[in-house]
Amino acid sequence: MRTAIRFVLVSLLLSAPGTLGAQDACSGHMQAPPVGDWAEYQISKEGEPEMKLRFAIVGTEERDGHQMQWFEMAITPDEDDPVIMKLLVPDYPFEADGLEEIIMKAGDNPAMNMGGPMMSTILKSIGDNPGLSVVEECKKMQEIGEESITVAAGTLSTRHYRNTESGAEAWVSGEVPFGMVRSTDGEYTSELVAHGEGAQTAITETPQDLF
Repeated sequence: MRTAIRFVLVSLLLSAPGTLGAQDACSGHMQAPPVGDWAEYQISKEGEPEMKLRFAIVGTEERDGHQMQWFEMAITPDEDDPVIMKLLVPDYPFEADGLEEIIMKAGDNPAMNMGGPMMSTILKSIGDNPGLSVVEECKKMQEIGEESITVAAGTLSTRHYRNTESGAEAWVSGEVPFGMVRSTDGEYTSELVAHGEGAQTAITETPQDLF
């Protein structure tokens, strides 16, 4: 599951506006979708149950004089309850060292604030695994060309990218929030099934501190 989510995040980086160089698909100016925008994806792998993955920008908050954004990701494996992660970030897209706060809620369990030592542990884990850096990975993507593709959300004009080292591919479009339309890494396939406006956070309770 981590592999699938990582590649979706890489694809979201590629959707940002700006000039994209052939050798560096992450170059150019990147902007966050408006607050309330959301996109939902179906993630599939042969022989395994499908998963749903939903991204949304659900609000803003000022910290230390800086305006930050709440980026929310909900993962629903098969028919299970969703696992929701709510991240306070300085901008979108973001790197791990820019995370200000992480709130996590799994099913009916209480929402937990992953601050303090837990936050440090999470950031160290990401930092110790360069392969988890979406920025580094998307720098390996090269543009193949423009293509029109059809997914559950409709027929969209996209830009097609391929990682020449791994064979992973992404189709992105400025017509949808976050931009990602379809991606595959040879193991998982992710496709856009719906998108829209008006998203609100799925975590409405006050989170408990996890020490």
